[in-house]
Amino acid sequence: MKKHRATIILSFFLVLALAAAAFFAWQYFTSRQTQKATELPLDLAGLYAEYNDENLATVFEGQALQLAAPAKKIGEVFYLPLELVLNLTDALYYDEAEKTLTYTDSRDVIRLKPGEKTYYYNNEPVELQIGLEEINGVPYLPTALVAKFANFRLSYNGQYHILTVDNPQKTQRIGVADLTAAETQPEQEKKKAGELKTYVYNAIPQEGETVYYYYPVASGMTFVLLEESGDYYKVRTHEGFLGYVKKEVIGEVEEIIESNSIKESAPALSAALPGKVNMVWHQVFNMTANGSVQEKMAATKGVNVISPTWFHITDTEGAVSSIADIAYVRWAHQNGYKVWPLFSNSFDKAITHAVLSSTAKREKVIRQILSFVDLYELDGINIDFEEVPKEDGPAYVQFVKELSLFLKQKGMTVSVDMYVPKPWTEHYGRAEIGKYIDYLIIMGYDEHWSTSPKSGSVASINFVREGVVDTLASVPANKVILGIPFYTRLWQETGSGDSLKVSSKAYGMGYGKQM
Repeated sequence: MKKHRATIILSFFLVLALAAAAFFAWQYFTSRQTQKATELPLDLAGLYAEYNDENLATVFEGQALQLAAPAKKIGEVFYLPLELVLNLTDALYYDEAEKTLTYTDSRDVIRLKPGEKTYYYNNEPVELQIGLEEINGVPYLPTALVAKFANFRLSYNGQYHILTVDNPQKTQRIGVADLTAAETQPEQEKKKAGELKTYVYNAIPQEGETVYYYYPVASGMTFVLLEESGDYYKVRTHEGFLGYVKKEVIGEVEEIIESNSIKESAPALSAALPGKVNMVWHQVFNMTANGSVQEKMAATKGVNVISPTWFHITDTEGAVSSIADIAYVRWAHQNGYKVWPLFSNSFDKAITHAVLSSTAKREKVIRQILSFVDLYELDGINIDFEEVPKEDGPAYVQFVKELSLFLKQKGMTVSVDMYVPKPWTEHYGRAEIGKYIDYLIIMGYDEHWSTSPKSGSVASINFVREGVVDTLASVPANKVILGIPFYTRLWQETGSGDSLKVSSKAYGMGYGKQM
């Protein structure tokens, strides 16, 4: 009996303790909910004390940037660090080792070096009044020059040294404050009398916390509405301040885009053929093999383009070998064929990196290809760069853009051979180079390759279908050509399970037909 009584007493005190804890917790949270945030003005002079003409506070759209090197105001000229400029356009590429900035648009290639007032416009020298500058080892562009390359809009708050940069091609939501838009008449009267105030806060007010504000909101003030967060808008003020205002004080909202300020690009040059392209690669390894073209083409039907494998980068200095033959080209022209020789990187990663990462070597390669175009009376070039390392993706894209523009200025048709889209081939930049080339040729084969760890089809229907569909997601259909294999593989498997080994031998279609 005593044991039961003790249990009852303990249970009573436990319940009492829990009830007391619940009561105090309720009181605490109730007091927290009814306690308003403490609102204090920001010390703007102190907040922006570190900024000056040599160190501008920079706001890009809705973000205060933390740049490695700050934007500057020298005299009446604003200078933007290249780090920022590269965010304004995809048309710029900087070779840090050779300190060369390259601008590539739909028709032109422009190169600049720090401190030089001569820049190269499609390899022709042009004098500049202003140019790329190096300040404390960092490349800067004056905004007057940036305007030639990118769309942007600047506003400047001289009092606090805030530079605001916008992309006028992006739609902006502009909200106008209306403090008389409250739900009740008493609130309207109080707001009209200035008895109720709301502010532009530096953070969303939290009950029981201290929040700072820039200044009170007045009717008619305009804000760039950046995003929504609960009952607040994140905004940017005309001074360049980033903060928060209550949604209820924003009346009219308008979406604007300054289409008249957009830098228009000239239409891309095109040398695409009328109608369909039916192309064959002619694999040759020496000059003597060029003589087989007539025999090879005798049995073909419907072909209108031949691509002999003639040009290859052979070393890390950018030398390009050639086994081209003018007689081959003239025979092809006489028989109604266009000639787009294949140009490769020898599928060598070291050569690829050394050449593509250097502006000077890229130029050297391009000059050689352009001379071959003239010398052999060609109609186009088929670019076949494979085994490009992931880190060289941006340089590869830049190279294709540059070479394509120079070739098109000569009326050449430009095609690029491309893997089927996979995560490990994203760095080839299909969508970007698709803007510059005439044709992208899907290499719809090698699903299972010579050293594949398992045997299988060279090009199964699902593999090919997926490759086409995924390519069309980023490249227009009128630029896409499907490459199909004229070979198969005979596989041999030895062992089983974890000890299974596979090997294969490639056979042309003639032998495959016999099999």
